Amino acid sequence: MLRRGVAEFALRKSSSEYYSQKLLAKPNQGKVYEVTSATNPPYHFLRSGDFTRFADWRFIHRARIDCAPLNGSRRFGNRNRKCRRCGYATVTLPHVLCHCKLNFVSITKRHNVIQDRLVRAFNVSASTTVRINQAVPGLDGSLRPDFVASNETCKTVAIIDVTMPFENRYAAFQAAREEKQKEYVPLAEYYYRQGYNVFLDAFIVGAVGGWDPANERIINHLKLG
Repeated sequence: MLRRGVAEFALRKSSSEYYSQKLLAKPNQGKVYEVTSATNPPYHFLRSGDFTRFADWRFIHRARIDCAPLNGSRRFGNRNRKCRRCGYATVTLPHVLCHCKLNFVSITKRHNVIQDRLVRAFNVSASTTVRINQAVPGLDGSLRPDFVASNETCKTVAIIDVTMPFENRYAAFQAAREEKQKEYVPLAEYYYRQGYNVFLDAFIVGAVGGWDPANERIINHLKLG
């Protein structure tokens, strides 16, 4: 005879699995979670609330499961789906956080916060020259990487560019890194020709707080404190 406790446990587990699968089967579910669940940093604020306002707290959970109240997120009906600010045809969360032209000031500010934290954590030695968002003297073109640290004594240079793509599965992070590395190949080759040992990479933090585990190699290479 089945005991009551065992039966209750089995029913609760079955019910939980049913609703979990139903949620994951929705078209937009799992994209962000695939990225944020890979490491602990995206959830640093859950227990401590560090660096998080109440407005951020209310927004982040809805954003990560694509429940933000946007015109383009409506599943039913034929109501207007345009962006209220720029008039783009379909306003989605990636559009608001990464692409809306009228949000570029906020988008740039968010990028610069990440860039500035990298700069503050880097220990500059006497023989190291650091350039932030500057063209490299002697190289033609418009390349302005976010962070370039060159050491004349050791003949080493680190070229890092910060980017914040939307967490459309981890493939979006990989594509963003490859794009940045390809963009700065001419700069890397410029330093190679001068005999430098070149480290080129992209530092990636998602638009809703996803952390790319590949950032750890940058932190280790730069010995960030």
